Amino acid sequence: MALSRAAAHWGLHTKNWVLINCDRQCLDEVSRIAADALQGRNKVIFTPKRDIGDHVVLYNTRKIALEGNQWEEHTYHQKLDWSMKRLKSYYKNTHERTEREARLRRNFWITAEEAHLLDPTYVVRAAIYDKLLGGRNSDKDASMARCIAYSDREVPKDILQNINGSNYNWRTRINK
Repeated sequence: MALSRAAAHWGLHTKNWVLINCDRQCLDEVSRIAADALQGRNKVIFTPKRDIGDHVVLYNTRKIALEGNQWEEHTYHQKLDWSMKRLKSYYKNTHERTEREARLRRNFWITAEEAHLLDPTYVVRAAIYDKLLGGRNSDKDASMARCIAYSDREVPKDILQNINGSNYNWRTRINK
């Protein structure tokens, strides 16, 4: 194999770092591009069962845009990270409730706006996770481990030194 072909072959299999600016961008478009990069769907050698995806760095997720009334209509399922033992003791001390009622209070739904106020990166990360291909035994979690999201412009310098892939810094038209 010639030296240039070997270098091209090596470059095809390396994990690049992709930087995505989310400032005033559509959530569906950002999540589609990030999911494609995380799973390697943008590469020529894409195979669903192989882990050839890139690292993705998202910044300005606080300024992401949702279409229409999605901030109030879209909901997320949340689970409290309390253990059942701690939750039972909490309800025993504060309320007289049964074990089943205590278990039901552990799960709740919040809107996209409330989730965005709690964690500005959550809405973007949840949308990317939904766009990833795979079923129960897939590598969705391994792909999401390579996704780094920042709510503001401040990305650490050690991560910026790794950026060698595409830089998605586009602007969409805003209809007034």
